Amino acid sequence: MKKIILSLSLIAAITAGAIWFTNAFLSDTEATAGNTFAAGTIDLKIDNESYYNGVLNPGTSWQTKNLKTGDFFFDFHDLKPGDYGEDTISLIVNDNPAWACLAMAITKDDDNITLRPEIKAG
Repeated sequence: MKKIILSLSLIAAITAGAIWFTNAFLSDTEATAGNTFAAGTIDLKIDNESYYNGVLNPGTSWQTKNLKTGDFFFDFHDLKPGDYGEDTISLIVNDNPAWACLAMAITKDDDNITLRPEIKAG
């Protein structure tokens, strides 16, 4: 009988503690007057250096600036097997701490057929 009473007392204490903790954790309220919550702003600038077959490509390279319609990071024509290139994109933010996450996607594919050199190359 003593063990049963001790067990029930322990269960009751744990239940009361859980209820008290949950109530304290989920029911906090604060009242303030005249305060403002605002997020900061960033001034994002981008520069780009693009090389095609080891030669600077001025059509897709630019100094630090704001992007506008018609600015392309990648705009290569007549690509062939064996061609190579490199594109360095720099994101510059000077006024506030910032973090970037980039997701690249192919938006257009003009390749209609597979040629013999492409088949050989894999």
